[in-house]
Amino acid sequence: EAADMDLAVVTGRGARELTGLAGAAPIVAPERVALVGHRPASLGDDVAEELALVPEGVHQVLARDVRSRGGADVAAELLERSAGRRAWLHLDLDALDESAFPAVSYPQPDGLGWDDLHALLAPLLAAPELIGVSVADFDAAHPEADAYAERVVAALEAAWP
Repeated sequence: EAADMDLAVVTGRGARELTGLAGAAPIVAPERVALVGHRPASLGDDVAEELALVPEGVHQVLARDVRSRGGADVAAELLERSAGRRAWLHLDLDALDESAFPAVSYPQPDGLGWDDLHALLAPLLAAPELIGVSVADFDAAHPEADAYAERVVAALEAAWP
């Protein structure tokens, strides 16, 4: 797994039948990918192992750096890096801190808060180059799944231009 299988496949890691769906691997060059909001490798061996699989060239911004710099600043950097190129936003909900959003398959500390997420999302969702959005890792079996689902929808609606 390279910080999730969708990232692995599009950046060329995995079975050729998947990684070459667009005719050539990688489907997306690692240099055109930004991984934002992940935890530091020091959080644990499992995190370190996962991050070690992220392809070289992927731009990475730790969750703590988003918190310290501010989501709007990080979003501005991302938009500058991708200016003029079509972009896809994949929102993996486990980027949120476990105290803010435990309804994921792999809740962890040291993640983003709701304000961080909103500050990131608002400019990214307004980008004219954005062609799509996906949302992943929601635990529908969580005891408070309905309330958390409403929170995700509200966050997306609030950030949507």
